[in-house]
Amino acid sequence: MNTQSILSHDLAIKRVITNCMDTLSINKVVVHTSNKQIIKNKKNAIPSQLSLSLITGQKPKSVYSKKAVAVFQLRKKQFLGWKLTLRKLLMQQFLQKLVLIGLPQQREFNGLYNYSIDNNGNCHLGYTQLLVFPELDFHFNILSNLTGINITIISNSKNKQETCLLLTGNQIPIKSK
Repeated sequence: MNTQSILSHDLAIKRVITNCMDTLSINKVVVHTSNKQIIKNKKNAIPSQLSLSLITGQKPKSVYSKKAVAVFQLRKKQFLGWKLTLRKLLMQQFLQKLVLIGLPQQREFNGLYNYSIDNNGNCHLGYTQLLVFPELDFHFNILSNLTGINITIISNSKNKQETCLLLTGNQIPIKSK
């Protein structure tokens, strides 16, 4: 038995389900990065693209603005950053890497706050210390000025309690109030 089937059996016991298709699971993980330096100079985007592709194992897609916003000095179709969507095996590998390597090495990390989970069952977290990932160790001099990444974990749960149950089942700690 793999870990996903063990987890689904465990969640089925903890939660009353009437249909076998109603089991909780993580559908996808969206990872994206952007910062002010990337917007001003496109050459600064290469280290962030390289770091995302090394960490996740998938080539990121470039993101452009949809409309102009004068307050942010943003023009239409201006380059903003990188984004990628992970599913199935790459998603499981990235989540394992994040839980076992990334989150424990983050300073003063005791768990995700409850307010990082929205009412639709999605979890959002920001991660700043990218150099703890073993894939980036050899490229330290190239990737010295990296910014953080935003990670969104999208599940098929319907509320916060189900999402907390799913995330703790996947060994992602949640802070109690």
